[in-house]
Amino acid sequence: MFHTFIKDISYSTSIDFPEQLKKLIKETKVVHLKDLPENIDYKEFYSDLVLQLGEIVGIGEDALTGNATQEQWTDIRYDKARETTFRHSNTRQPLHTDAAYASFDLDVNFFFCLENAEIGGATTFVDAESIIYILSKYEPELFDRIQKTEVKFGKGEDQRKTRKIIYREDSVLKLNWNYYRVSPENTVDAKALCEDFHNFLENRIVAAGLQTPVTLKVGDGLFFHDTTILHGRNSFFGERCLIKGGFNFN
Repeated sequence: MFHTFIKDISYSTSIDFPEQLKKLIKETKVVHLKDLPENIDYKEFYSDLVLQLGEIVGIGEDALTGNATQEQWTDIRYDKARETTFRHSNTRQPLHTDAAYASFDLDVNFFFCLENAEIGGATTFVDAESIIYILSKYEPELFDRIQKTEVKFGKGEDQRKTRKIIYREDSVLKLNWNYYRVSPENTVDAKALCEDFHNFLENRIVAAGLQTPVTLKVGDGLFFHDTTILHGRNSFFGERCLIKGGFNFN
C-alpha cells in the first residue's frame, strides 16, 4: 500500500526526451518535471511540449460564471479581488479531482508554475488506492454507500456530471470528487453521503498527514491522471501562479 506514486524527471534537451516523458506519464500517476531552463517563455515551452505528448483539450472556464470556455489554459493565480474562489485564493484547497463536474474526461491534467509562493502553496496528493484501501478496511459502511450512490456535480450553466464517487472503469477503481461542486439537485441520501465523505477526507486522511506535498519552482510542471489520485493545495503567503491544462494521448 503507500507505494511511490509520484516520480521526478529532469528536463533534457535530448531529442528523445518527449518520448521518455510520455512513457513515464503513462506509467506513473503523478510526474514532476523539473530543472527547466531559466528565463524562457514557459507557456510557449509547455504548448510545444504537450503537442509532442498528445492532443491539447481546452479546459478553460470563465472565472465569474464557471461556464466552460474551451480555452487552452486556466490560470490559478492569487487575486485578492477574487479570493472568494479557490482558483484565486491563498487558502488551503481540499482534496478533489479537477474534472469532477466537467462534461468530459481527460487522459492527463497538468500544471506549470509561473510564480511560486514565498511560503507554502505546495500541491498535495493522495493515491486513490490508499483511500480505497482505508475505506474498505476501516470504513466499510461508508465504502458500501459510496459504491452504490450516484452523485450529481456541476458548475456554471453548462458543466454537469453524474457519477459515483468511486467507480469502476476497465476493472480499475477510480475517483470523481469535488465537495464544493456537489449539486443541490442531489437526493437526500447523496447529500448525506457527500458530507460524510468530505468529513472522512478532512478528519481521517488530511488530519492523519497522508497527503504528499509537491512544491513547484518557477518552470516546473506536474502531470497527473486525475481520477487515480485526489489533489489539493496548502495555503500560502505571497504571490503564486500556476497554469492548468489537459491533454489526451495520441
